[in-house]
Amino acid sequence: MYLLDVVDGILPEKVLTSMNTASKEEIGVYEEERRLFYVGVTRAKNQLNIFATGKPSRFCNELLEKNISAESYQKLSDELGEGVIVKHRKFGKGVVTEIEGEHIRIRFGDDEKKMDLKVLARLGLLEI
Repeated sequence: MYLLDVVDGILPEKVLTSMNTASKEEIGVYEEERRLFYVGVTRAKNQLNIFATGKPSRFCNELLEKNISAESYQKLSDELGEGVIVKHRKFGKGVVTEIEGEHIRIRFGDDEKKMDLKVLARLGLLEI
């Protein structure tokens, strides 16, 4: 799956400076764009490619960075290694086949998936 132009000013079209001062209509539009982004991200079956520029992206920051404590990420990273059996919340049991930086490859039956460790840590998607 591909998501294009995920940058502030395009998606979301209008970045709210404050939810307290925004109108109900502005908040509604912003929340609808957030929901559409979330649906796009969560519907990716094998791989998700998000195309953005060097410009800020509030939605990407929320997805990839929000609530990731260095401790939870480090703990997950330290416990993983090739051959480790894991359980993914959606895909079930799998075996780690490779770790490359912040990405991990896990074999689930006949299918192998490449995943981002930050996303896995933030969302608590893996059990070891």
